[in-house]
Amino acid sequence: MPRITLIMHRIEGRQNVHDFVDLALLTLTSLVGIIDVLLVENARLPLQSLYLSHNQLTQLPDSIGNLVALQELYLSYNQLTQLPDSIGNLVALHDLSLSNNQLTQLPDSIGNLVALHDLFLNNNQLTQLPDSIGTLVALQDLYLYDNQLTQLPDSIGNLVALRGLYLNNNQLTQQAIALVEALRNRHVDVAY
Repeated sequence: MPRITLIMHRIEGRQNVHDFVDLALLTLTSLVGIIDVLLVENARLPLQSLYLSHNQLTQLPDSIGNLVALQELYLSYNQLTQLPDSIGNLVALHDLSLSNNQLTQLPDSIGNLVALHDLFLNNNQLTQLPDSIGTLVALQDLYLYDNQLTQLPDSIGNLVALRGLYLNNNQLTQQAIALVEALRNRHVDVAY
């Protein structure tokens, strides 16, 4: 699998990213201020994995939705407060890591990610989840600990493949806890 790693604005390996017509993995670090240019210029590449963690990103460009071949997207340890609706175009995603950001809500389009297996939303500022979360029928592990959740949508019961639901350090109401306990009865590993 062809790979490029760009560290501190220096490409390791080939000098021209366009030489990689089969690029599958792109790791980008220390890219404050140039991420939009990189995504727009490389949107036609068949990327399967994109690592953008630890970049102090405050927003994602809508062009992220053009990377429709992505299977892994790592955006942890940034400063994201919201996601563009175009995130819902990434229907091939299996792993989405958004932990350690400043997200307060998720777009409804998150429900389009029906191939998603692992969703990391821990250590954010989420106060609620969209009902569309219940359409993620392939989701196996959902990490929501260290947020500000009080309620969970009833649709969370539709997550038939769910194996783990991690809700520690939230302020769940009794109603939300009852919903979590119903999942535990389906042999889902829950922590709250």
